[in-house]
Amino acid sequence: MAKLDPRVRKTKSRIQHELVLMLSYQDINDISITKLCNQAQINRSTFYKHYDSTLEVLEEIESEVIQKFEEYLRQQRRKIDVSNREQMWTMYLQLLQFYQSNPDMIQALFVYPINKTFKADLLNFSIQYNTYTDSYYQQAYTIAGGLEMIELWVKRDFDLSPEHLCRLMMEMGPFHDDSSK
Repeated sequence: MAKLDPRVRKTKSRIQHELVLMLSYQDINDISITKLCNQAQINRSTFYKHYDSTLEVLEEIESEVIQKFEEYLRQQRRKIDVSNREQMWTMYLQLLQFYQSNPDMIQALFVYPINKTFKADLLNFSIQYNTYTDSYYQQAYTIAGGLEMIELWVKRDFDLSPEHLCRLMMEMGPFHDDSSK
């Protein structure tokens, strides 16, 4: 993938950021390109150099998050033993810290999703990389439950620390019988 010119990256980032802020009080269908451009302090012609619609902006945000998530899981999978509680704790905690440090983007995806398959995509991809049990059903149950916990956490404006949520996820997930943490 070719690197974007820093000016293009900055412009697209501003558009994405403003769209996510607007989504906190408006439905995507009520956000016009003119309103978005005014908020982002750019010309409509600048917007159209990069996007065709507000939906395309949100789809790009979703795609970027999925791509970062997949990349993160691939890297972690090579480094960690998924049966090791401490290593899984670290992986989960880093993921939650990433989510908390990117609240606008994460809220756009969990609270105002356009792509209705976003969570399903995360679930399916996660199942490929979580092999702590031979049971596909147990993996699906645990991962889906974890995603629901994350969605609730995001909707509640990150009301728990990442450490607290990570502890809850570990207690309810594959390490629920292990009290060493």
